[in-house]
Amino acid sequence: MTSKNIYLNYTRLLSYAMHIMIVVALRGYGKTYGAKKFAINRHIKHGEKFIYLKRHKNDLNNLESFFSSLQKEFPDHEFTNKGKYFYCDGNMFGQAIPLSSWQKMKSAEFEEYTVLIFDEFIKEKDLSYYLPNEVEAFLNFIDTVFRNREKFWIFMLGNAVTMANPYFMYFK
Repeated sequence: MTSKNIYLNYTRLLSYAMHIMIVVALRGYGKTYGAKKFAINRHIKHGEKFIYLKRHKNDLNNLESFFSSLQKEFPDHEFTNKGKYFYCDGNMFGQAIPLSSWQKMKSAEFEEYTVLIFDEFIKEKDLSYYLPNEVEAFLNFIDTVFRNREKFWIFMLGNAVTMANPYFMYFK
């Protein structure tokens, strides 16, 4: 008896050839796993880098095991992180950034970056909060990172907890 694969199919998702992909599903559906796997593959095959975006600085405190679930898929590569920077075989290929610091990033250079993973863009019921004018901040950050480029992928990942959020209201 074969079990049906219940995890998100990123091959199908990427077939739509969209720059921004909003992925909302139940927890454990493979949203973050698939996006990280895509970023790793882009680095291994093309030398590209990625950004892991969360809303607040304190959302980025627990990154020690960021790649542990993916190590088995890439046994010939070593993944580590030092603070907010991610390394593959000793080469920096990604960084974690809080959206709350977007204005400080306006003059930064992101030429080798092609993938942005905005994890948990839908706020769950806890003590955290959306940023003031968050959608505009996010769009400004996208402009900073991918300015004047056509090849990039943005994954906005969220758990299916509510339809009431500033992103759905903004994009209708």
